[in-house]
Amino acid sequence: MSNETHIRQLRRALKLASDNARSGTGGPFGAVIAACDEIVAEGVNRVTSELDPTAHAEVCAIREACRKLGRFSLHSVLKLRALPDVPQRDLLGAP
Repeated sequence: MSNETHIRQLRRALKLASDNARSGTGGPFGAVIAACDEIVAEGVNRVTSELDPTAHAEVCAIREACRKLGRFSLHSVLKLRALPDVPQRDLLGAP
């Protein structure tokens, strides 16, 4: 995976996290699942909105990816998770 692709995917996870926090429907967490450099699933924290203690962003993204890919194993698939309160420049290695 190219560094630019990784950064694009991480930025998407950050946007999901920020949007979810602003909407008030869940905590400030977002996740994407990528396969072959393409995002195949996304998830946001839904613990409070769904009253489900397992509905963390990465778990929601994993569930969606399994449904979309039609399999229970995500072997060789990349998972990215983000917190909006971490400055992007820190996550992306910018000076």
